[in-house]
Amino acid sequence: LIHSGGHSLGRNRRAADQINSSYIRILQTRIPDYLQLASAHDTGHIQLAFCIGRQIYRRIVRIPLYMSIGICCYDNALNRTITLNKQSKHTAGVVRLVNALKPDAVAITGDFVDGAADVRAADVLPLAELRAADGVFGCTGNHEYYSGYGEWRKVFRDCGIRMLENAAHVARHGADALVIAGVNDPVSLDSDAAAACAGTPPFRILLAHRPTRLAAHAELGVRMQLSGHTHGGAVFGLDRLVARANEGHVRGLYREHGLQLYVNAGTGQWAGFPTRIGVPPEITHITLRRSM
Repeated sequence: LIHSGGHSLGRNRRAADQINSSYIRILQTRIPDYLQLASAHDTGHIQLAFCIGRQIYRRIVRIPLYMSIGICCYDNALNRTITLNKQSKHTAGVVRLVNALKPDAVAITGDFVDGAADVRAADVLPLAELRAADGVFGCTGNHEYYSGYGEWRKVFRDCGIRMLENAAHVARHGADALVIAGVNDPVSLDSDAAAACAGTPPFRILLAHRPTRLAAHAELGVRMQLSGHTHGGAVFGLDRLVARANEGHVRGLYREHGLQLYVNAGTGQWAGFPTRIGVPPEITHITLRRSM
């Protein structure tokens, strides 16, 4: 069983549509070559990245909709830490793990990249191989804007990723409708969750890079928020500092204001702080099941 960043998974437990299972660590998904002790990126500096293992965490969520739908979520690919060829192979490895889960939808919650599209586009091309019946969706993180999002937008579109820029997609399964909405990162100065959710059916999942603004999002009818941004605290012991900048949220599951928030610890690593100690990267597989 995996803990939720030091936060109680039982906090604010409510009705039958609450998450009622524990994490399962899928040990066979560990990839030894993901341990990177020294690697150079395109500035020529040597970076240290202590990233041990790649894990898939699974959650079962009870909701008033659907017999079963699977959503894979990951965050913080930040394709800049290592050389182009190596990083592309890393991305391809993540894609293989996600596709093996056969999700109905894939959600990428921002910070795909860290670098200019004309230099780093090859790093993300394996994302075009992601497969999900309801689609592959993303929202912007702060690093998309630092890296020239105008150029990256076309790259993501060519990879088949639907970027939800204050917009929503309605996935229909029979008589049921599930809204997957997304907001731009606040650094864009154009982050509008109300616009994203306007006119959509009532059960809404929101992709928001930063694990913040839960009260406002709950008022819009958001039942689940998928976020990242924090890198899970990156180093065990720094989570309290990271929490202060993110309304108390670091990694794992939170239940507040009538919605459920899941903060992914990140799948890749940022060259600006290329360290993970006690906070492994993850892919999260969420299963939504009808409430009894």
